[in-house]
Amino acid sequence: MPLPKHLIYLISGLILFGIIVFLQLILLGINDIFAEGLPELSNVQLLKSAAIAIAGGMIAWGLMTSETGRELRANLTIQKIWLPCLISSLGLCFALLHYLQPQLFWEFAKEDGPIENASAYIYFISTIVCLIAGWLHYQSKHAPAPTFAFCGLAALFFLIGMEEISWFQRVFDIETPEFLKQANDQEELNFHNFGTNKVENLYYLAAYCFIGILPLLRHDLLRLKWLQGFEPLFPSAQLFLLAAVFAAYNCDMWNIPFLQLPFFISVFLILILYLSSQEWILKGSLLYCLTLTLTTQGILMLNGDSLIRIWDVTEYKELFIPIAFLVYSLEKLTENHSQLKKT
Repeated sequence: MPLPKHLIYLISGLILFGIIVFLQLILLGINDIFAEGLPELSNVQLLKSAAIAIAGGMIAWGLMTSETGRELRANLTIQKIWLPCLISSLGLCFALLHYLQPQLFWEFAKEDGPIENASAYIYFISTIVCLIAGWLHYQSKHAPAPTFAFCGLAALFFLIGMEEISWFQRVFDIETPEFLKQANDQEELNFHNFGTNKVENLYYLAAYCFIGILPLLRHDLLRLKWLQGFEPLFPSAQLFLLAAVFAAYNCDMWNIPFLQLPFFISVFLILILYLSSQEWILKGSLLYCLTLTLTTQGILMLNGDSLIRIWDVTEYKELFIPIAFLVYSLEKLTENHSQLKKT
């Protein structure tokens, strides 16, 4: 049986991206792939970005022409995207703060500052919401697997939240053990700083795949027998707009191909949705989201030299990721509550 056309586009885009990564690996080595620093705008880097953009466009077309993508284009309404539009606006506000008031941008992002604390507490709220969603699913007498999955997600959210604030190390003034100081990049009481760079890349990419890619492959993945019982966990397709917000928060990690790709996928997904929409209010809202995504990334890329700490942008990225997961958790809570009422 031949592959569906949308999977051909998707796989072709992934193959092209793999070739780009392979060439960079051969020419410059693995350390260069994950190297952080100010965005490089040399001809070679611009050529690499153009190739990644083509790969991202192919993947986006594959996603939007899938069965789930076609449903999204047919059924999308302004009521479904007002919240992503609002969160995108907040993303631009922080980018403008970086441009206009870099000192204040740093003040918000520094250790134990409002951005870091908000990220942790939003994860803690998501933990509670996810546990309630799991309990409601259990009460509705459906298959038990999603109940355990909701509990697993809640545990993961709690773990990430505690990692964000180093397990309350600074709150309780806990001294970092000597053996942790030697292995931990920031000499803190947490685990992710044992390999900060690679752990961050994995975290950002996994979050994007869950919120930005998984929803648009819903029908394709549910054809796999072993995944059919997990349908209640799939995010709704329009939540990919939330992934676009944190995908646009790149500065010191822009040169890393694995983080450029999500940005370009997001841009093309919104563009395709905009071009296929007929209702003028919906079309205007999507154009608004697209403009915010491009403007946010542009501001952060072109003004990196004004940052007090080059990695401050990632602190804001790490705020928008838990916001996306909180919206997802609330969506699952609402859906499971509705299911329980029907039973």
